[in-house]
Amino acid sequence: RRLAQLFEFHEFVERVLPAHRDSGEPVVLTGDFNVDSRNHVLTDPKIAYERDVEDGVQTSDEGAGMMSVLQGHGIDPQLLGPDNKDTFKGKTVIELHDTLRERLGYHPVTFGNIMVDSDGTVRPRETVLTTHQDNMVMHSIDYVMWHNPDADSQKHNIVAKIVDVGVTPNFTPGQQFTQISDHYGVSAEIHFSTEQK
Repeated sequence: RRLAQLFEFHEFVERVLPAHRDSGEPVVLTGDFNVDSRNHVLTDPKIAYERDVEDGVQTSDEGAGMMSVLQGHGIDPQLLGPDNKDTFKGKTVIELHDTLRERLGYHPVTFGNIMVDSDGTVRPRETVLTTHQDNMVMHSIDYVMWHNPDADSQKHNIVAKIVDVGVTPNFTPGQQFTQISDHYGVSAEIHFSTEQK
């Protein structure tokens, strides 16, 4: 079902871009895609818990599949079983970038994070808004996707570039809840400048 939703998203973008996007205009797709791109493989056998940076480098099969469907490449139908025929392949391929992964070098935790006490005890970072079953899952499910393959051929002499991306936890010290959402926020700083020809 998730792949079908992602394919529908791709088809929407595929329809809208040719009709409403001028050359050089950036497209940003951002938010909670509910697909975890972290592979959850512990890279240090001496550490018994998952670390945000070091253990977030590898991409999960689900994350790779999401990007492949969103970009229009589709997937091998056999991945969903021997009788599956659906490839979720688009009519066109869209150059789409997962800016958090590309800029940071890993898939940052945006949901179900942990805290590690000085004695090594691992606890959920947030327990008020996050359901018990999602505590400490260490998922990367929020994204800032970027599309601007023809940035140098802008129609209106305006160039858009992503300067910075990040994850914003939005903690709330002194409140009954520890952060303003069960997800961390994701952000992008985009600079627009006028190019002189």
